Amino acid sequence: MIKDENLILSIAGHDPSGGAGIQVDAQIANHHGKHCLSILTCETIQNLKSFKKIIPQEEKYVQENFNHLLKNFSLKYFKIGLVPNIEIASKLGSLISSNKPEIVVIDPILKSGTGKKIFLKKDLNSLMQKLYSKATLLTPNLHELQTLTNRKDLIDGILFLHDQGIENVYVTGELKKGKIRNHLYSKGELINIDEVSKLKTIIHGSGCALSASILCYLIDKKSLKDACSRSQSLMKVLVKNSRNHIHQNILKI
Repeated sequence: MIKDENLILSIAGHDPSGGAGIQVDAQIANHHGKHCLSILTCETIQNLKSFKKIIPQEEKYVQENFNHLLKNFSLKYFKIGLVPNIEIASKLGSLISSNKPEIVVIDPILKSGTGKKIFLKKDLNSLMQKLYSKATLLTPNLHELQTLTNRKDLIDGILFLHDQGIENVYVTGELKKGKIRNHLYSKGELINIDEVSKLKTIIHGSGCALSASILCYLIDKKSLKDACSRSQSLMKVLVKNSRNHIHQNILKI
């Protein structure tokens, strides 16, 4: 029998390259000794060089899949990745409100790895109110934080999110003196900074992997600070061992 503590639910998109999305969430879950259930939010047409199209699933599909999984499994731990539109965001927010999972980690993907925007500025407020405000932890990179909050300064962005009801934020990707710094904030206060050396290689899927790993550590009763730091250490190993490709390296998990 699979114990509740060994189940995660990945609600994310499909990446045909196999380098991100639901595939990576499943691999990370397996690395942590967890079993990954999944609900697909969208199909994508992309490769490591270009992102062509998102094909969203219907809200009905998401709801029916959730209902059927709930008949067999305890759905207490959510990792949410690519959300293709406000309708799906609203549906996921409703599922969280009605089912009250214990932990929800959301990786706020606002554009593709090749730079294609997914949400317009006018949608961002709705996105925060309907979905992101329900996260146990939000894991934006620095650019996503600035886009979401319309604040260039990191602290201003964090305080803006706190005002929107988002208490815990792990901001990744600040570049300083040749180092990448990730900042963990809780209730508007800085809790910790994780720092790693910057690599010249472009890595595909590291954001998906990081947030899925944090969820797994939180399920194992690690503190928020410890879960983020341990996951960043894992990313360092996975990036070092990544599969080489001419466009973007792919994590080897």
